Amino acid sequence: MRVVSSSIDPHRKESDVSGEHTVLYPTTCAEVHAALNYKPDAPALVRSGRHAADSGRVDGTAAVVVNLRKFAAVEIDGEKVSVGAGATTYDLAVKLMEKGLFLPLDGNPDKSVLSNALSTVNDLVHHDLLSAFVESCTYVAKESAQPIETKDVTEAKNHVITNVVFNALLSTEAAKHYKMTRLTFVYTTDHFRRVVDHLVSHKPGHSTRCAVLVFSGAYGMAMFTVTTMCKEGSSEYTDKMIQKLKEKEQYVEELMLDKASAEGVEIVQLEDLPAVPPSVDKGKTVCCDIPGFGGEVFDKTEKEYENKATQYATTSYTEEKDRERMHPFVIGYPENKADVVAFVKYAIDKGKKVVARSGGHQYCGLSSGGEDTMLLSMDLLHDVTVFNAPQQKVMARLGPGARLTNLAAELKKNGVTIPHGECPEVCIGGHVQSGGFGHLLRSYGLALDHVNSFEIVLDLNGHVSTYTIKRPSKKVDEKSSIEDRIYWGVLGGGPGSFGVITEIEFECIKDAAHRFSRGYNGVYRYSKGRFEEAMGVVQRRTQQVVQDRTGPLTKGALSKDCDLMITAMSNSGDLSGGTFKPAVILVEMVHGNVHDTPLPTSDIERMEDEITKIKNAKPWMLLSKIPTSNDFDLGSPRTLSFMSNAFVRNTGMTRDGREYKFPYVKRLNCTTDTLTDEFVQKFIDLVHEAITTREVKLVFQMVMGGGAYEGNGTKGITSIPHRNNVIGIVFDVFYEKDGKDIANKLHKKFGALLPSFSKGKDIRMTWGSFGEIKMEKMWESYYGDSGLYQRLQKLKGDVDPKDVFHTPFTVQLDSSDGQEGPSAKKRKTSWTTLQAPRQGMNDAKVECGAAPSEGAQLQPATHAVATTARVRLADTPSLCRESM
Repeated sequence: MRVVSSSIDPHRKESDVSGEHTVLYPTTCAEVHAALNYKPDAPALVRSGRHAADSGRVDGTAAVVVNLRKFAAVEIDGEKVSVGAGATTYDLAVKLMEKGLFLPLDGNPDKSVLSNALSTVNDLVHHDLLSAFVESCTYVAKESAQPIETKDVTEAKNHVITNVVFNALLSTEAAKHYKMTRLTFVYTTDHFRRVVDHLVSHKPGHSTRCAVLVFSGAYGMAMFTVTTMCKEGSSEYTDKMIQKLKEKEQYVEELMLDKASAEGVEIVQLEDLPAVPPSVDKGKTVCCDIPGFGGEVFDKTEKEYENKATQYATTSYTEEKDRERMHPFVIGYPENKADVVAFVKYAIDKGKKVVARSGGHQYCGLSSGGEDTMLLSMDLLHDVTVFNAPQQKVMARLGPGARLTNLAAELKKNGVTIPHGECPEVCIGGHVQSGGFGHLLRSYGLALDHVNSFEIVLDLNGHVSTYTIKRPSKKVDEKSSIEDRIYWGVLGGGPGSFGVITEIEFECIKDAAHRFSRGYNGVYRYSKGRFEEAMGVVQRRTQQVVQDRTGPLTKGALSKDCDLMITAMSNSGDLSGGTFKPAVILVEMVHGNVHDTPLPTSDIERMEDEITKIKNAKPWMLLSKIPTSNDFDLGSPRTLSFMSNAFVRNTGMTRDGREYKFPYVKRLNCTTDTLTDEFVQKFIDLVHEAITTREVKLVFQMVMGGGAYEGNGTKGITSIPHRNNVIGIVFDVFYEKDGKDIANKLHKKFGALLPSFSKGKDIRMTWGSFGEIKMEKMWESYYGDSGLYQRLQKLKGDVDPKDVFHTPFTVQLDSSDGQEGPSAKKRKTSWTTLQAPRQGMNDAKVECGAAPSEGAQLQPATHAVATTARVRLADTPSLCRESM
């Protein structure tokens, strides 16, 4: 019998037992008895499956944990199914499918069958519990060395059950004619409520069973599913109900089984879905009245406020002063563009600042504000609309709350894409304002390079309204129109610095115009040798970026539309969807095929050679490449939209979008030079130290410059800084409770490498902020010394002289010019006409920077406007538990 300390247990990340303890792996009933008596005076804990939930975490300090994963056999004899206590739902389901048998199982593939048998939850397609199918079970008691067989599960569950025998059901032809549909959603309280309201307000005209399940998905992300089942021949109304739900709400996965979904189930009476009014019509309570605002508003007196205020960085800031700056005065959820205007007007009237939060991924917790701030959460403005435009162009109109996972999938359906990042919970509103870095960077540049127009709420000279800002036709300078300068400043100048974006229109990249594009996506087990090879590839790529600037491509050099991204992560990242979670290196490549000509053979050979070097690195490891659902290689063309969608981590990460659930310290630094040998070797050692340190979890990622990223900057129509960066490196260190000092030490070690990395320059990007958050202290690191920041300050003074749209990290007013606070001077700028958005705003001509003349007032958009803020739901009985 194997006996190990929990500190070196290879499966410790599958455990929900904390504290130092002893883990035993028995293989027979006699060894189970010995394990139970291994330390007679210590508590003994038993775990069967591989599923671990935070809600079940226990302190096992000094305890003995008996792990039954070796009892995983599944044997079938006719309708008798013998299952070991360590076998998972997935293990059993595969065997049942092979034999055409059925047992009602839990939907969690990692949960043990034993846990299923002891569960009190009914399955969807059959009303009986799994325990009703138990014929007998075998258990071991601490007091007896002999295994005991019984038909009473209740008797056995007070001991250690090692095996269960079930009587399974055979398939019936009638049971094959059921139709099941399942939609999976990312859980938020509002999202869940809206989906349930939709379900209970649509009564199907036939027998239908519907189940809503909330669960902790991959990386701990909160998810929920809606599953419906009905007879295939009478599913028309249910199909319409689900279709309407898909059109209204964002979902991340769809599963539809037309015939085999209920295979092996006897015909049972299915429940009717009750016809009741939507819950939104009941139990209303007023929380905050904002004239003209029709969305929900939450203040600090309400129990849901804390949940609404939570963002990506919340758990990394525990000191009171930091907590205060992430707890705004109120949080509003606008339902349309008119709500945004009403909210901003109210904030100005109350002397408050305004922050708009799209995805909430600002790494320093600045997707929020303190008592002096009113927060607009743009979740409900998430539409994705793709349409044809003149000159054979395809456009995508996106709400700022559209998540990357949803927009990538929708664009793929239409055979188009735009450059964007990979984190599924990031939303396009903040993403595009800080650049929109991703896997097509060298091929097609940033997301902001493809913006045709956007709508933004501004406070121009005391007149709050929505404006349509179109792409400039020429390079923008200080003499350009205010409209062109707003386009230039908003796209790259600092998210949220000038106003609130309510819609963005992109010109899409068409798959059909780049028929030979290819790519690669592969996950490899981490080893220091493999990471050395990967960094060698990266170093040679940086050399080419610099060479590309000085002349034509050298022999053997890759085309400029070749992209590379390397990621390294500590263990426990569930990239393969299974339970084996080693430290990994993720290799992603794209040949963007910008010119739509067959790819040069030399490019394919060079990219394949790079992959081979990483793959075959020494020391050789068993299962060095880990298969994932998103694997693809260079063997054949892949559409750009396919690759863009595949690169988004569709299964999510943790509930707040992190790679790990722990607090972290972040670092993102860039260089305009090639990587030196000195830096590469020291960085390899640093990454290896971090990945092999138990108390911390590392995420390393790099992004390569040059190509279209640098070339698009010459157009001079956006203000994104540092277009001449050769490479940017992300070095994020997550830490468990005892690892904070270690994480900080590793963070400082990376900082000490700057002399050999960037000649000592602290070059940063606004999308990856860390450390000091006051822009007046850090502007040179984020914007450089070329006068860019001073131009942005001038624009800030012109369009937001009262500094309504403000955090410590936004572009700050130039105090030396008197442009600070409510008493700011009015600037004199050129006359211009800002166009109203499509929804019907009157085309009033206004002098921007000076007070509008009488009769030239800007007219608000003609959206339907509520008279007061929508009231919030009162407490009603919960349909599920939120605590996960």
